[in-house]
Amino acid sequence: MDALRHTLVKKMREKFGEAAKDVKSQEIIASEVNAFMANGGGMQSEDLDTLENRVRSRLAGDTPVQNTRTMQKRSEIQRDEWAKMYKFQHEIGTLQDQKEAMARFNAEKAVMQCRKEQNEMRHQLEQQEKDEEYLYHLEQMEALKKWEEEEQEKLRQKNELINKLKEDRSAQIKSRDRRRNMHKQQLEEEDQNMLRHLADLTRKDLEREEAQRQKNLARTEKFKAENENTKRIREEEKRKLALEDLEYQRKYREQLDKQERDRAMLVAKVTEIQNRQQTRAQTLPPYKQFVPEEKIEAEFKAHEKYLDEKERLAKETIKKNNWEFKLALDKQVHEKILKREDEKRQELAYGTIHIADAEQARKEDMERKLALLNRSKAYKQQLQSQMKEDAIRKKEALMTEVEKKINRNLLEKVEEYKKVNAIS
Repeated sequence: MDALRHTLVKKMREKFGEAAKDVKSQEIIASEVNAFMANGGGMQSEDLDTLENRVRSRLAGDTPVQNTRTMQKRSEIQRDEWAKMYKFQHEIGTLQDQKEAMARFNAEKAVMQCRKEQNEMRHQLEQQEKDEEYLYHLEQMEALKKWEEEEQEKLRQKNELINKLKEDRSAQIKSRDRRRNMHKQQLEEEDQNMLRHLADLTRKDLEREEAQRQKNLARTEKFKAENENTKRIREEEKRKLALEDLEYQRKYREQLDKQERDRAMLVAKVTEIQNRQQTRAQTLPPYKQFVPEEKIEAEFKAHEKYLDEKERLAKETIKKNNWEFKLALDKQVHEKILKREDEKRQELAYGTIHIADAEQARKEDMERKLALLNRSKAYKQQLQSQMKEDAIRKKEALMTEVEKKINRNLLEKVEEYKKVNAIS
């Protein structure tokens, strides 16, 4: 400090030259430098300018300008390392904001340029598409014209074909009409020939019928003569037939008597056979014996009763199965209802647990926030006490040595930034 004071005194004497050669001037310079050092004056150019102005004013016989509160605050800020660090960080943040703004501007400019290029490319593509559509339209028009010519050629060929078909059809119709007329004439000729043939046949039939009538007349006369002879013969035959009928009746009665005797003999024979069969059936084993009708009827009724019982049991089994199935379904429904109620209780318990967990988490969060608030208050009080302590500290000791050691790297960057005016 003594060396610095001596350097400042020497510098002020050299600066004022002739005005600082007398003893009084040197005392003024020494008193001002001592006052400057006592007030914690810095070595910045502004501080030195202030000291020089005070010395000049004193040497000129004026009253030195008293430091105002603003000037005093400015001097404190200039000597405050915390303020220098804040200013350094503020300027770094400002530069970073400027760089970020410049980067955003460049990015936006690049985006605008890219959009402009994209718009130009899009306009080019649209123009290219329009040109291609126009060429396609020309090609389609040319194809349409060619198609129309082809269609006209096809229509002409079709008309020619239709005309040819009409001519062929007319020729066919004429040929058909000619053939129809020829066929009609042929049918008329055949009808005439048929009529003549029928007339000839009718005439021949009439002649033949007349000849036959004459023959029939002659045959009738002959039949009448023969009929008289036949009557005599029939009367004789009738008498003979009456005699034959009497003989036939006698023989028929004899035949009936014989048939009655044969039937009686057959019945006796069948009865004998049945008796022998019954006797033989009684001597046979049970499974070969004759089964009487009563037993068959009893077996039939027993079988029907068995079938009825079987049907009744089947119905009861179906009814029982249906009842068991209904009970199983009711049991499943009951189990499902119980399961749903159990699930609801589990969900309610799970929700209750979660509500308790949420309430516990809320309490813990409130406690954490309250602890954080208390720490913030304590930190704020600590800061306020530190600020009060800093306010009552000596002006030449705004930052302690421990704090300077802790912030040494940042203070070096501040000094370097002040020298080169750039961020390192």
